[in-house]
Amino acid sequence: MHVDSRNIDYTMRKESDQLFYNGKTMVTYSSEYPYLTDERDLGARRIQYQIEAQRQRFERYVRSRLYSNAIADYRRAQSEGYPFFPYEAVLNYTVTYNENCHFSYYRDQYMFTGGAHGTTVRYGSTYNAVSGRPVPLGSFFRPGTNYVQRLKRLILEQAHRNQQKDPIYFDNYPKLIYQYFNEDSFYLTPEGIAIYYGQYEIGPYAIGIPVFIIPWSEVDRPPSCR
Repeated sequence: MHVDSRNIDYTMRKESDQLFYNGKTMVTYSSEYPYLTDERDLGARRIQYQIEAQRQRFERYVRSRLYSNAIADYRRAQSEGYPFFPYEAVLNYTVTYNENCHFSYYRDQYMFTGGAHGTTVRYGSTYNAVSGRPVPLGSFFRPGTNYVQRLKRLILEQAHRNQQKDPIYFDNYPKLIYQYFNEDSFYLTPEGIAIYYGQYEIGPYAIGIPVFIIPWSEVDRPPSCR
């Protein structure tokens, strides 16, 4: 695949905070995210706007509902005599592709609200770096082709190979791969398109978020500035 030099300048920023009640920590919050530095570029400004909107939605949830739930849990713990463990909320971004006039990343939202472990939800985003507009999965394939069926087949082939080496998925993983395929669950990498599944969708918690890379050789229209 030809690689164009066009990319977006950015730096990674970090922030953190704690929310208290009666002098006790209820929620810890942290985030690491890209800040697109070229404010004169229309595409960069639009992408930055989307990143800020995503961050603000998550932070509002943390400071309202999650904080209220933590206080209620803390009060129950006090009245019933069991220990309270502060809630934790983490929003981290990973830029995965910044070439050929395309900018792609995923963000992982992790929350711990008690119990054995926390949960992570992943969201992928891909933009045209010039216009700043979102780029859907279908744009990388010829119009009229059944690319969803094609992708499912390629994913299933990879899963079969993985399962033969180490049985990490649920026994009915072929059915689950088809059932839980989501066109929005993707991001770009230098190697190809990454299609991912959520925790527990095709395998146990221990395998994390399963990711399948569709090589650019299997893609009709790899990212380009044209």
